[in-house]
Amino acid sequence: MNHCIILLGSNVAPYPTILAALEALRTVDALLLSLPQQLTPTAGGSGKPLYMNQLVSLKTTLSDNELTVRFKELEKALGRTPKDKLTGRVIIDIDLVYFNNQLLKPFEAALPYVVEGLKFF
Repeated sequence: MNHCIILLGSNVAPYPTILAALEALRTVDALLLSLPQQLTPTAGGSGKPLYMNQLVSLKTTLSDNELTVRFKELEKALGRTPKDKLTGRVIIDIDLVYFNNQLLKPFEAALPYVVEGLKFF
């Protein structure tokens, strides 16, 4: 089994969107642990909506490439479109931060709430 650390984020109806993403992740494989949701400011900008973020631990038989494809499918199913990032609207963002202790997303891994949350995994 592969162990993954995933970061969920949303700034559009974040509470129900993050809950829907967690439910969708249960279809991917064994959801181990999810830390409490946190409201955080948008990186690099003020005056933008706050993000709801949640760090999740997952065990899976899927490869990192298979997970990335699956996460993109889940994002689309939850309403994310390619133009959303340009407008600052992020309905849902599902990032594979670590895969079997391999760092895949250094920027996300360095965010203070991620650094703090990783202590629990």
